[in-house]
Amino acid sequence: MKRFIYALIIQLCLLSVAFSGTTGKLAGRVIDAVTKEPIAGANIIL
Repeated sequence: MKRFIYALIIQLCLLSVAFSGTTGKLAGRVIDAVTKEPIAGANIIL
């Protein structure tokens, strides 16, 4: 019985990790602090 509970907990954890990367959205603009001009080709890493 303990094996079943441990296996269930592990599966639920893995399932939540699998779906966490597919939801949500990040949107916005990257601008220069001084000139307020958009920065072309800027890369954002999370």
